[in-house]
Amino acid sequence: MRKIAFIVSSLDTGGAQRAVSNIVTNWPDNWEIDIILNNATIIKYPYKGNIIDLKIKEPKNRKSVLYQLKVFFKRFRRIKSLKRKRKYDACISFLDSANIVNILTKTAKTKTIVSVRCELSQDNSFSYRYILTPMVKHLYNKADKVVSLSKGVEKDLVSNFGLEPQKNCTIYNCYNLQKMKMLANSEDNVLNDLGENEVCFISMGRFTYQKGGWHLIRAFAKLVHDGYKCKLVLLGTGELKEYYEKLVEEYNIEKSVDIVGFADNPFVYLKKATCFVFPSLFEGFGNALIEALACDLPVISSDFKSGAREILAPGTNIDFHVMDEIEYAKYGILVPVCEGKYFGAEEKLTKNEMIMYRAMTEIINNKELRDMYKKNAHLCVEQYEPQNIIKQWIDLIEE
Repeated sequence: MRKIAFIVSSLDTGGAQRAVSNIVTNWPDNWEIDIILNNATIIKYPYKGNIIDLKIKEPKNRKSVLYQLKVFFKRFRRIKSLKRKRKYDACISFLDSANIVNILTKTAKTKTIVSVRCELSQDNSFSYRYILTPMVKHLYNKADKVVSLSKGVEKDLVSNFGLEPQKNCTIYNCYNLQKMKMLANSEDNVLNDLGENEVCFISMGRFTYQKGGWHLIRAFAKLVHDGYKCKLVLLGTGELKEYYEKLVEEYNIEKSVDIVGFADNPFVYLKKATCFVFPSLFEGFGNALIEALACDLPVISSDFKSGAREILAPGTNIDFHVMDEIEYAKYGILVPVCEGKYFGAEEKLTKNEMIMYRAMTEIINNKELRDMYKKNAHLCVEQYEPQNIIKQWIDLIEE
């Protein structure tokens, strides 16, 4: 029996963690699967295979240098030992710290594959610029293959980190569309307070800077103040939660905004909503966009680097990004990326927040547009079915 290992920090929350869950649960049964986690105390995503728990306690600040060093050395020792004993056919890692350990423990008999989830050049933090960037440039060409989550990520690695093009390829995330629809119909006890003809906008993702959620709150507040009958539902959690709650209070829109937190089954909420809004400043791909489309939702997304254009406007130039206007793409609405600056309720909407506001009014007022995007949604997501994506992973291992 062939053996494969997946290395990821947890199966708790997060896009990479959800991607691993989707891959392993759809992986062929004639493989033996090990999933190596920093800490397996909390597992929220389904999985198939053996959990190997490194039992590293997670502090409040996961970005602390001390914690990262502890994770690195414990991962290094255990993974080096596991590769020697288990003799994996392939070891696939997700996220940068896992990728570096995977490469440094590379063996001749185990194919070393690393997965890059976002455009690394977009992160200007000290640790990325002065620690991670030199390591990526030095180490990633030593992997057998680097799998990018999108064409934009692939281009970023080649252009800005010197990755050899032949080392790089793109494999999109897989999504069990049938299961999503089943989950969407599994219960009916959410958002029952929606009024007749009330438009419900929904967004999901961590409450972090990258996701830009406060820009959506500000655009939505103008809708409410302008008299539109609408609701905003936010699924997620994170360090900006208190800021979001304060902003909602300052705008006096508490009755129109529902901050749900992490939802074990987000699809029941998506099913009840009218439109999904994704205001991210940057992404690797945009899992939530696919999940919303799988529930036949019209979507409004910022034209971030990278993924939104690949998903919603396939065939267009991925280097082009909409500016100063709304783009009605094939599978959804693209708007400019917002400015990424924190604002209070007393400050006027920025130009790009106003464009987001206008796109939301289009969804409210134009039923024909809503219906068109609902009809087109399933056509967009068919290519991400598990059987198509898993075959690409196995072909990569066997090439």
